[in-house]
Amino acid sequence: MTSKKDLDDCLDQIKNFNKPMKITITNKNCLSIEELPSYIYLIDLILKEEIENLSYYAIANKISKIIEEEEKFYINYRTIVRAFNLRENLKFRKIVAVDYKIPSRKILNLLTSYYFEKSIKDFIKFSQDYKNEILLHYNDNKPSDETLKLIFNIIELPIRNTNKTKIFISYSHKDKKWLDLVLRDIKVLQLENKSIEVWDDTKILPGKKWEKEIEHALESAKISILLISSNFLASDFIMNSELPKLLLNAEKHGTKVLPIILGYCRFNRNKDLCKFQALNDPGMPLSILSDSEVDKTLVEMTDTIEEFLNN
Repeated sequence: MTSKKDLDDCLDQIKNFNKPMKITITNKNCLSIEELPSYIYLIDLILKEEIENLSYYAIANKISKIIEEEEKFYINYRTIVRAFNLRENLKFRKIVAVDYKIPSRKILNLLTSYYFEKSIKDFIKFSQDYKNEILLHYNDNKPSDETLKLIFNIIELPIRNTNKTKIFISYSHKDKKWLDLVLRDIKVLQLENKSIEVWDDTKILPGKKWEKEIEHALESAKISILLISSNFLASDFIMNSELPKLLLNAEKHGTKVLPIILGYCRFNRNKDLCKFQALNDPGMPLSILSDSEVDKTLVEMTDTIEEFLNN
């Protein structure tokens, strides 16, 4: 068991989850403190998907039956219930015993496989693939220091590459040629600044739930670039699903929004969008500019991104 000073030092670090932290895994067979943010996010994803008012026992029983049918081995549903109970107790700070049962690695892997319908089976891979979303979620769901001390005998914290800034690009697939040009210039910026990470829906891997992937990317974005055109404004998915979440993130989390006007459209008449300063004049969309003028505008885009990063 670590000394009180080491324990307190680790707890000080977890409060600031943006700093690189040392890993020392003490028990590879069950959940460790370094994986707590990933565990919290995974359980919350599962519970969010299930029917309202369904008890943990009912959810656990359902999952255990699916595992038994598909994986061909029996698992006691009570072990899954314990995983849900720990999350519930963390949420409402009901932890009172030092010797609290924490989920095994096997349970974590099975729950990962269940939620992602086998497209991701390994809890560690889930932690790596969703590291930005996990960080954002954990910032709003951190347990108290006393709770952490009660659950874990040894506190060890994860290395998280949280200094990266994710840029989310929203666009209509009919405007793919403009996406390619935007990505080209952001790539130049990325070579100069390794802290930049870009996401658009071409990053979605086959077999993954694309709506969830977009939702996760939106939640973790610090900058959102909107490629505005009539195609964009006429997209039901963008206007009814992507845009409301994007606007909410801008309001709640300070996500920077940068509209780029591709073609003549009703941008100025959209009350939600026109409040954001566009990169270029809506009366001078990219579609009417010469190639050199488009290049100049996109370089200005990278300058604006740098300004966002520095402010």
